[in-house]
This record gives sequence, structure tokens and C-alpha cells, in this order.
Amino acid sequence: MPATICDLCNLQTLNLSNCSELRELPRGTARLIRLRHLHIDNCAKLYYMPPSIGNLCQLRTLPVFIVGCKIEDDITELLRLSNLQGKLKITHLERVRSIYDGHMYIMSWMSLRNFYSLELLWGNVDEGKSASNTSSRQSPRRNPLADLEVCNCLKPNHYIRKLSIKGYSGETFPDWMNMSGLENLTQVNLINCENCESLPTLGKLPVLKILNIQGMHSIINIGVEFSGEGDRSFSSLKELTLRDFPELKTWSIVDSAEAFICLDKLIITECPLLRSMPWFPRLQYLELQKCNQLIVRSASELNTLSTLVIDFFQDLFFLPKKLLQNNSRLKSLKIGCCEKLETLPHGLKSLTSLENLEIVECPSLICLPEEGMEGLCSLRSFSIENCAGLTSLPMGMKHLTALDNLTIMSCSNLVHLPDNFHCLVELRSVTIINCEKLTSLPEGMQHLKKLQILELRMCPKLTELPNWVEHLVSLRSLAISQCPNIRSLPEGLGRLSALQHLSIRDCPDLEHHYERGKGEGWEKISHVPYTYVESSALQQRQHIASTSQNP
Repeated sequence: MPATICDLCNLQTLNLSNCSELRELPRGTARLIRLRHLHIDNCAKLYYMPPSIGNLCQLRTLPVFIVGCKIEDDITELLRLSNLQGKLKITHLERVRSIYDGHMYIMSWMSLRNFYSLELLWGNVDEGKSASNTSSRQSPRRNPLADLEVCNCLKPNHYIRKLSIKGYSGETFPDWMNMSGLENLTQVNLINCENCESLPTLGKLPVLKILNIQGMHSIINIGVEFSGEGDRSFSSLKELTLRDFPELKTWSIVDSAEAFICLDKLIITECPLLRSMPWFPRLQYLELQKCNQLIVRSASELNTLSTLVIDFFQDLFFLPKKLLQNNSRLKSLKIGCCEKLETLPHGLKSLTSLENLEIVECPSLICLPEEGMEGLCSLRSFSIENCAGLTSLPMGMKHLTALDNLTIMSCSNLVHLPDNFHCLVELRSVTIINCEKLTSLPEGMQHLKKLQILELRMCPKLTELPNWVEHLVSLRSLAISQCPNIRSLPEGLGRLSALQHLSIRDCPDLEHHYERGKGEGWEKISHVPYTYVESSALQQRQHIASTSQNP
């Protein structure tokens, strides 16, 4: 920032939000004595406050205060700002010097401020900030007891609705997190508090709706200290995330029937030792990643799921049949990065409400169950990607009569597709990418009267686009790329009156055949309003619009 901005003696609002390269404010900023609003949200490289910012006695909005190491920019400058309100993030609290003499003053200041959001950060744990951003003035070494003392002094008042604590090194959380007075909290984030050996008692917060806890490396058990004694723990909680608990082994609740009665979304990831979880009476969304395979079996006791994500399980050989049977109302199922998963259960057919199915990076998956496809009468989107062991898709796909979108990607050993595509009467989009052994498209595809999008990429053994393509009367977009053995387009392509977009890339013979106004095949595509031909051989690209319509 130019220093001359400090000459604007009547300036009341200075908005620098999202200035991602901003490293410092002018040293004379404290001269802007009429300034009321200083917005410095998302200024990731801003590492210190300007000196004597406490002189700005009319300042009401200061979303971020960065604690410095010198008297002129330490936390006492923040405490001089008596009119602050709204939201406040205090970063680099590890720089706070001894506060034993001033802790009552800090506590008094906090209790009088009307903040609805408070973030307390130690170190470089905030988004967009890393150790490489530190300046020559190094922060002091971390002291868990000092962090606890600082955190004890920063108790917010009862107005607070959102609380975040990140990078805290204390072994216990401050007492005020286990006491009354925070009854208006709706969201709590506890991030990278790696030394804490237990979680604070949050279960009795009456309106808490979102709880996000990550990077708790010293917690072995979660029990009553988290939920609190008595019934109806977490009575308003809707979303809960537990991420990166490398030592967590058990998670228990005294009376699970009365706990988490409103929980709708649960994410558990990077908890490799956790084998079971409590029962959640109304859970709709469950995401399990990088956990022990036994936790999937524990999830089989749930019966209200509508979305299930199972991702990054190295030792998961199969999905429990009970998991699918108990959750017949499931609408979305994603299975990804399960290296040893060999098959899906026949219980798949019980998912009569399933609308979205994704299977991604399961290299040991050899086939999909024929019977398992029978009940998928509501499936609208089916995506299978990076499944190298898969050689074919089942004939049972004929039961997918509601299917709207089909994506097949990077299935390197897929040789052919079932010929009963004529049963997929609602199919509107087909995408086939990087299937290097696929030699042809099934003839049944010609009966897809509603097909609007066809995309073929990186299929080197495809030798032609069949003549029956002219029967795809609704086709609006056709993309062909890196299919070097397709040498021409069928005659019937010119009769596709609905075709609006045609893209040809990295197909040398096609590129030569359909250069603008040249080649015997130009008349086949000249009617298409938007045609894109990329010639890798000539290193040129052509965007072609027909003369009959405006681009």
C-alpha cells in the first residue's frame, strides 16, 4: 500500500479484502483516526499489523488482528480498540508474552465485546498461510502452558455464535469451554490442537448445529467428557466432522438413543484405529475415508442414509450386504479408492431409490453383479472410473431404465459394452474416455432417441463411428479426440438436424478430412453451427461456424 493513503484524514472505510499479495500496511495507518472499518479478510501474506493501531479509537470493524512481537504491535494494541464488534480473528497468539499481570484486563475486554464470531489461531495453521510466510522476526517457541493461559483469558461473551480454535498446543482446553455461558454457539471448529488429550464438553450446547474437529493427535478415546452426562446430548447438532485422529480407538455415548437426534451429516476420515461408532437415529449423509474397514461394518446398523461415501480403504475386500439392505432409501452411493474391493454385493438390488452411483479407482473390481442391477430402477447417473480389472459391464444394465447420464473413464481392460443399450430409453449423455481396449460401440445404442451428448476420447482401438449414428435424432453435441483410428465420419451425420456442436481433436485422418472447406467430407459437417477442429499435425486450431447460422 502506498504511504500516501495515510494522508486521507477523513477516511472511514478501507477495504483490502482478498488482496492475496498484500504483505504490509503503511506504518502511518494509525494516523487514520476517523477510520471505522478496516477490512483485511483473506490477506494471506499479511504478517504484522501496523504499529500503534490501537490509536484508531473509532474502529468498529477489524476482522483480523495479527499479534506482533514488539510492544507497538502486540496484543495490547488490540485491547485499546474498545468499539470493535462483529467478527474477530486473532492470529499468531504464540507471540503473546507473559500475561499473568494482565489476564484480568484481557478477560474484561473480551466480556464487553459484542462478537458473533471469534477465531483464535496459533502458528501458521490458517488457510493460505505457511511457514514460508514468516518474516525475519521469528515467533517464540511454543509453550503448552502459556497457550493454556492465553486461551483462558480469551473467553468470549454469551453473544458468540461461531468459535474456532486452531493450532492450540495446550494439553487441555480452557475451563470456559466446559461451562455455561456459551449457550448461543451454533458452530465450533477445533483444528490441529495436537496435544489435547480429551475433547471439551460440547454435548450440552443447546443450539450447536455444526461441529468440525480435525488434527487431534493425542486423543485415544471419546466418551462422556465430550457428550456430557445425562440424556439428549448434541440435541441440535446437524453436521459433525472428525478428521485426522490417528490414535483414536473408541467412541462411545452413554445413551445413544437420546443423543444426536438431529444429526444429518457425519464425516469420519483418517481415523485408522477407530473400529466402531455410535448409532445415529436420523443420519442422512455418511462419509468414511481412510479408516479401519471394521467401521464400515459398524455403519451397517444405520438405516436412514440417503448418501453414502466410502473412500480410500486399502483393506476393504467387500461391502457388507446388510449395509445396503438396511439403507434401501439410499439415493447416492460413491465407492472410491478401495484397492482390494473385488465385487459389490447382490444387495445392491435393494437400492430401489438410488439415483447416483459412482465407482472410482477400484482396480481389483472384476465385475458388477448381474442380479445387483435389477433393482436400480431409479438410477439416473452412473459413473465408473479407473477400474482396470473390469473387462465388461453386466447385461443387467438393461434394468437401468431411468438412466440419464453414463460415464466410463480409464477402464483400461474394458473390451466391450453390453448390446442391450436399447433398454436405456432415458439416456441423454454418454461419455467414454481412456478405454484403450474398447473396439466398438454397441449397436443397441442406435435406439437411444433421447441421447443428446456423445463424447469419445482416448479410445485408440475404435476404428469407426457406426453408420447408425444417424438414428440418434436428438444428438446435439459430438466430441471425438485422440481416437487415431477413426478415419472418417458416417454419411448419416449430415442428417442429424439437432446437432449443434462437433469437436474433433488429435485424430489426424479426421483433421485432414474435415479442414474448413476442404476434403470430400466437408459437406457432412458444414451444417453444424459450431465445429471445432484441432490439428495437432499442423499445430493449428479452427473454430468453424456454418454460413447459414450466426456463431
